[in-house]
Amino acid sequence: MFNAKKLISAVVSAALCCSMVTAIPANAQCYTSCEGVRQVKDNGQYVSMQGMAADSTGIYVAKTRVEKYGYGAQIYRVSFDGKTQTRLSMSAAVSNELKHANDMFLNKENGVNYLYVNNADFNSNRSDCHLVKLRISGNTLTKVKTIYFTYNNKRLNFSAVSGYKWVNGKYRVILKGSNNVYTADISTSNVNETVAAKKTLTLDTVVIIKGTGYNFAEKFADGSACYSNQGITYYNNRLYTVVSSNKKPNQSFIVAYDNISSKLDSAAIEKNVTDSTRDQFRITSSKFPNLYEMESCAIYNGVLYYNTNRRKTANDSDYDAVLKIKDFRA
Repeated sequence: MFNAKKLISAVVSAALCCSMVTAIPANAQCYTSCEGVRQVKDNGQYVSMQGMAADSTGIYVAKTRVEKYGYGAQIYRVSFDGKTQTRLSMSAAVSNELKHANDMFLNKENGVNYLYVNNADFNSNRSDCHLVKLRISGNTLTKVKTIYFTYNNKRLNFSAVSGYKWVNGKYRVILKGSNNVYTADISTSNVNETVAAKKTLTLDTVVIIKGTGYNFAEKFADGSACYSNQGITYYNNRLYTVVSSNKKPNQSFIVAYDNISSKLDSAAIEKNVTDSTRDQFRITSSKFPNLYEMESCAIYNGVLYYNTNRRKTANDSDYDAVLKIKDFRA
C-alpha cells in the first residue's frame, strides 16, 4: 500500500445529467460533474455497451447482443456534439467474430482509418481471444486481418487493448489481462499474424479513494469477485484503466497511471506500478441504482469520454450512453 497523503482523487457522480459531490478533502483535485454526449439506442437486440475508441471522425462504441441470440457485436459512431448516431455496416460473419468486443482502438495507416477490436469472449472459447482489424470506409466496416498474441509460447488472453506508438515501421499496442500489462508490435500489412507479446509491468491493485463519507482502500485484486477489469486507453504518457464494481453495481472507477511510457518500454518488468498522484475517478449514479457499469474510456483532444451500461430497474433497457468528464483535460 502506498502513502494515501500523496494520492489526489477525483470523485465523479455521474448520470446523463450529473449531480455534484461536495465536502471533498482539501488536498483533492476533484472533478465533480460530467456531461452527457448521447444515449446510444438501438433496436433492442444489441443491449450491452462494451469497447470504445475516439478520433477526429467521432466516438466509436461497441454494443453486444443479448445471449439468447449468441454473442456478436454492432459498432456505432457518435458525433462529439451528440447530435448524430450512425450504425456502421458490416457482414454477419464479422459481427459474430467480434463476439464480446471488449475493447478497441483506432489507427490511421497509409492514409486509411482502421478500427481494431478485441473479441475477448471469455464466456466461450478463451483460446480464441484475438484482435480483429477492420477497415473504415465511410459507414462500412470490412475485416482485413486477424491478430493473435502469444506470451511464453502460449496463446495470450487479454481483456483490454489500446494503441500506443509507432516503432520501426510497426505499431505498438498495449494489452491488459487482469493486472498484467503487455506490449506487442504489429505490422501494418493486412496479412493474418501471430505476434509475441512482452510483459512490461503489473499494476498495483490497491487504490485509496477519498470523498464524502468515502475514504478507504479499494483492492482491485486479480481474480477478485468484487470487481471486473474493463477497458483501457493510453494518452500523453498515461494509462487509464476502467474497473467496475460487482458489489455496488452503480459504481465504477477510472484509475490513471502516470509516466507510464518509460515503464512500458523498459527491458525489465516493472512490478506493482502505483496509480496517479494527481487524478482518480470514482463514478456513481443515484439516477441508475440498478446498474451504472462503465465499460471503457477514450480521450480525444484532451477530453475524457466513457461509455456505460445503465439501468434504473432490472427490466430497463436502452439507457446505455456516452458521457464525458466536465472540465477535466488530460
